[in-house]
Amino acid sequence: MKSIFKVLLIVMMSLCLFACSNTTEQEEEAKADMINPMVVYDSLDEINKKVGVKLVASRVANLESESYQIINDEIAEYDFTANDCRFIFRGAKKKEDISGIYIDAKPAYGNAELGLAEDDSFKAYRFFVEENQYVLSVKDDGTLSDDEFKAIYQDIEKGVMEAESCPEANALVGFYQDSYSQRATAEVEPSGRDMLSITITWPNSAEECEEWIVVAKYSGNKLRYDSLAHKRIVTDAEGNSSVSTNIIEEGGFFVAKDGCMYWTGSNDEVTSKCVFEKIDIEVQQ
Repeated sequence: MKSIFKVLLIVMMSLCLFACSNTTEQEEEAKADMINPMVVYDSLDEINKKVGVKLVASRVANLESESYQIINDEIAEYDFTANDCRFIFRGAKKKEDISGIYIDAKPAYGNAELGLAEDDSFKAYRFFVEENQYVLSVKDDGTLSDDEFKAIYQDIEKGVMEAESCPEANALVGFYQDSYSQRATAEVEPSGRDMLSITITWPNSAEECEEWIVVAKYSGNKLRYDSLAHKRIVTDAEGNSSVSTNIIEEGGFFVAKDGCMYWTGSNDEVTSKCVFEKIDIEVQQ
């Protein structure tokens, strides 16, 4: 009888020890699975390389402090304070919203959307460069005006576009003067990896000028576009301007060669003769 009791006691103790051991192993496995959702790094370059995005610092904001981290191993986050406000700039290879505050998103400046938190405590600009999503948000406590936020966003967006663009396309960014008309100018800005935004300005008089705006894809030495916006801007004696815009659904192209852009793909007899030569805008001013 005593032998049976001893055997039962040993079995029960073994089961108890096994259960405790198993629980400990499960706890250790659970701890191993609980990866730190935020890892801190030392620079923008580090988080950009690990996530595959191109976050940049603002060139116009008065930066006061900066920090860099990666969330869930997939979202690069650059926090900075400027103009007495906290900004959060995120980038990721995701289509799903990464802002963390998006409630109501509406078209805003350029290709961006402007989103607001439910309690209006945060507002954010979001834009994409192909598969890369970027969001710049700011805590809105009333100290930063909409224009100030927009200016910081525009500066950062331009920096991202420059960083994302291919070297050959980026080399064309700048200001140009038309040697044919001696009046028209062009400004080329990055608009994606192989995309460029081109704005042609042609003054007809002191009171009237025309603009052609295209977004062109760079391939080889050609910049092809599918449509363009044609604007006519008239200014009266009191300085008030009126703008009429016509969207022209016809394609064309520029040829880039030896520091010049030739608008040979234009269907307009005059503009097709334009030869835009790159200039140093500082010298020009």
